[in-house]
Amino acid sequence: MPVKPIVPASFATRGAIATLASNQEAMPRGAKSKANQDKAIIAALVRMKQELVNPDPTIQDQDSSAELFGGDIMHHLSRTTLAAAAISWGSIAAAFAADLGSRPAYKAMPIATVYDWTGLYIGGHVGWASADRTFEPTNILGVIVNPGFRQNSNGFLGGGQVGFNQQTGNWVWGLEADISGTDLRRATTVAMPTLPLLTQTYDVSIDWTASLTGRVGYAWDRWMLYGKGGAATMQETYRLAAPGLLASDPSYRDAKVTRLGWTVGAGVENAFLDNWSWKAEYNYMRFDANDSISNLFSVNTFGAATSRTDVNIHAVKAGINYRFGGPVLATGIRQQPVYKAAPAAAVYDWTGLYVGAHAGWAGVEREFQTTFRGGVVFTPGFTQNASGFSGGGQVGFNRQAGNWIMGLEADIAGTRHRARSSVIDPAAIVAQTFDVKIDWMGILTGRLGYSWGRWMLYGKGGAALMHETYALTIPIFSPRNDAEVTRLGWTAGAGIENAFLDNWSWKAEYNYLRFDNIKTVSNTSIGSNANGIASEANVDVHAVKLGINYRLGNYGGVAKY
Repeated sequence: MPVKPIVPASFATRGAIATLASNQEAMPRGAKSKANQDKAIIAALVRMKQELVNPDPTIQDQDSSAELFGGDIMHHLSRTTLAAAAISWGSIAAAFAADLGSRPAYKAMPIATVYDWTGLYIGGHVGWASADRTFEPTNILGVIVNPGFRQNSNGFLGGGQVGFNQQTGNWVWGLEADISGTDLRRATTVAMPTLPLLTQTYDVSIDWTASLTGRVGYAWDRWMLYGKGGAATMQETYRLAAPGLLASDPSYRDAKVTRLGWTVGAGVENAFLDNWSWKAEYNYMRFDANDSISNLFSVNTFGAATSRTDVNIHAVKAGINYRFGGPVLATGIRQQPVYKAAPAAAVYDWTGLYVGAHAGWAGVEREFQTTFRGGVVFTPGFTQNASGFSGGGQVGFNRQAGNWIMGLEADIAGTRHRARSSVIDPAAIVAQTFDVKIDWMGILTGRLGYSWGRWMLYGKGGAALMHETYALTIPIFSPRNDAEVTRLGWTAGAGIENAFLDNWSWKAEYNYLRFDNIKTVSNTSIGSNANGIASEANVDVHAVKLGINYRLGNYGGVAKY
């Protein structure tokens, strides 16, 4: 019984199959070109596939198909044709291989690495510095005792630094604090213009310098150029001697003065290992005219006057830093993306109650108003400057709405801001010494900030309080009088905060505090305080501080889709 095809085929397909089978059997080896054989086989097979997938609906009788080409068509198709197809496909593959020739073995491209400067770092540095100090003229009882002069010193410096970098593209920005001990010291002797035989020796040394700066840099892989700028402070020791005159107040023979100023600089840094880098930088520091120390020529500060100096420091230093964490970010070849459900995006939420601590440095300018007694000027107006360390704590609450953050914060800080000034009445009869210190400062402020993820920029403003102690002395007329006063003023400031952990954040902040004219303390006169006159003074405080906060509760990252 003849074998029938399982799926009906069109006349064209059946003809191609029959012709292919008969030609393949009758074709002598090499009689036809190989290319024609291949084309015929491929065309037949393609046609067969099309008919098997989409049968021709016009075909009515499978038996007539089989009879047309004979009952043994499947015999030809299954044996002769398929064998020829296999042989021809093998010859096609061999031909392609011969045409293409040998090909190199391909490997995955190496992954490119780009250095990432982001992270906390600590380090040390050494260098050389030069200080240029300008003394302003000083007079006592209307007589110039110091004509004004310049003093230069240079020497070694060395210390340490700590900071944090954040990289975005090629730009790197961050915050750095450093401190250096120095051996900058110079002694200068000057003579009184009216009495050249009477000399004064100013022996001044810089004990240490420190700065708190922002840094902005541009990086290309492991190299970075950067600039920096911010606040600077230093401590000086004054040793004054005036041979032939009365001995000075013992407590002021070696007087230490702390100054607040500003600094700018630039440098280059290179990461020679993954977590280690070296740097070379230049810094300029400026400390404008401040009351530095009383220039004393008599017992118990009588007839004293204040020296004022400007100081410029130029420093070059080389340092090394260690960066915590993994600094290298791999980039380059990526696999084809595999699409999955979008993960939840974590957005930091600043909402919540927090407590923290801070430390910093502040400069104080106190402007005393002219004091009258009986219509006569008793104390001429003068300005007193001080600077020093401050440290304390804060508590507050934030509420976030979108990217905006509103909140309330209270903080208090103890200080070491103290200054001493001596003034003479216009008649050159009475000398008065004002020794004033700020014991503590407190503020209550509203805060408004804008956040992006774990970073926030904010401004603040509100009420300020300050507690001062006045120690007033008028030699030979009355004993020393200590009085305490609390002042109310206002404050404004701005800062930046970063949540480095879910519940922990650090901040850097500047605050300006203003305390307007207030009668503060009796200026002791002859006899008792009952005859005293109230002193009035304006006080301006400029403070920079670094702080850390702990946010209570399960806040931090909040998942959003």
